[in-house]
Formats: sequence, C-alpha cells, structure tokens
Amino acid sequence: MQHIVYILKNPVEIHKDGEVHHGTNVEITAPLAKLIRPVMVIDSAISSMGTKMAAQMADKFGSNFLEELVQKSKEQKEDVSEDSQNDDFVMSMTVAEINLAPVFDALKEILRHTAKIDGVGFTDVMFEKMTIKDAKGLLNIYIKSFLDISPESK
Repeated sequence: MQHIVYILKNPVEIHKDGEVHHGTNVEITAPLAKLIRPVMVIDSAISSMGTKMAAQMADKFGSNFLEELVQKSKEQKEDVSEDSQNDDFVMSMTVAEINLAPVFDALKEILRHTAKIDGVGFTDVMFEKMTIKDAKGLLNIYIKSFLDISPESK
C-alpha cells in the first residue's frame, strides 16, 4: 500500500511507551474506500478550486490561456523547493474562496485512520497541537500524493 512521510516543521508532543516524546515523522498510508466521505470533501474542494480559478483566468487572460499554461507546464518542469510548494493548494483554494474549515476537518478524519506520528496512532489532539504551517503542509502533501489531480488524467 502506498505511503508517504511528512516531516513536521514543529514537533508535536506524543505519548509513547509511557513517556512524552516530541514527534516529527508523520507516516500516512493511502486511504481506503471506507473513508470516501472525507476524501470526497477534499476532492470536491480541489475540483471547485480548479473550476473557479480557470474561470477567473479565462475572464482575465482569454479562453486559450489555460490550454497554453498546461502546454507550457508539460514542456518545462521547474525545480521548486519543498518550502516554496508548501502552501500552493491551500493558497489556491483560499484565492478561489473555498471554505477550508470542512477541508481541514476531513483531513483530520482521514489522518485518524491512516497516519502515525513516530509510530503512534494519529489523534485529534495531535492535529490540534500542530502549527498551521504543518497542517497546511500535510494537506498539500496529501493532495499531491493521494488525489489524482494531474491534467493528463482528466
């Protein structure tokens, strides 16, 4: 089963073997079909974001702009650091005026069933102790790793 590891920028306090530790490694496995409801909340937000942003771009730059942008991205793959990518989906959803509260609630639900921090099962308390930057980073890495968002798949 596919899995990814996200390194928290700010460690989270976890209880392991009866002791308090500061966990940093979040291992996430691909969600199963039983999590379809929270997965679809995130998937729907990404679809809405894409639709709204495409309409905004077409209004501003013309109807061929999106096709040209997709073609350019296929032709040149840019090297972008992880930090500069950290907020791309979250920022895009914000610009598209997507309500992110249900998206983060869905992410938390998914992580409860699919994630561990340094081997300890993920809990709501762990999520609530995370920094906003780490929560955004987890959402972005989840989207990139487990949602089929590539233009070629459409």
